[in-house]
Amino acid sequence: MVVRRINVGPFIRDYLLQAKKASISETHRAYRAAVNPLGYKSASYNTFAKYFYYLRKLGLIEKIGEAPPDHPTAKAMAIHKIIVQRRDAEEWKDPQKALYG
Repeated sequence: MVVRRINVGPFIRDYLLQAKKASISETHRAYRAAVNPLGYKSASYNTFAKYFYYLRKLGLIEKIGEAPPDHPTAKAMAIHKIIVQRRDAEEWKDPQKALYG
């Protein structure tokens, strides 16, 4: 059986270009909503958290603030935006490889 996925890096880029700013949680929910009707396997929230870390390290996105948590016991959620000048960078395709080779 072939497991299909939509590439996470370009999805995050496209989502942030459209939404202007978003949290990891919001972006992950949008990804799940996009892949579930296609029958594709969804990447985990932890995968999204790692991607956001890689993208920040590469200077492709930046943290612009925090939003109140979804749940009373949760921490505040970081809000990110894309660095528009870097929207066409090759690193979006595989940020982990771009960072660590």
